[in-house]
Amino acid sequence: MTFANGAEYQGSWENSLMQGQGQMRYENGDIYKGSWVAGKKHGTGTLTTQDGQKYEGTWNNDQKSGLGVQYYADKTRFEGTFVEGKRQGEGKITNGKQFVYLGSFENDAYYTGKGVL
Repeated sequence: MTFANGAEYQGSWENSLMQGQGQMRYENGDIYKGSWVAGKKHGTGTLTTQDGQKYEGTWNNDQKSGLGVQYYADKTRFEGTFVEGKRQGEGKITNGKQFVYLGSFENDAYYTGKGVL
């Protein structure tokens, strides 16, 4: 299906909503491949953005949720848990050869609890 804004979806439908496996190419060029429930990203999937970022992991109600890996445009990589789209709980962030932090994240920020840098 091609939407009026130029976005394109290829995949399964149920009751006129994206359901099951599918791929969405958004109007800005971002691409999501993965599971859909009731028209929202839900389950396992990968979002690749035009600004050089990539997220591989689980989704809940269109938000990063559960275990995942986030790759940032500057080559920084985060592995850990997401809650409502934000880094939360235990995780590991690596910034090339500059540093590695293993520890707590709270509300998308690190160095918020116990950890090793």
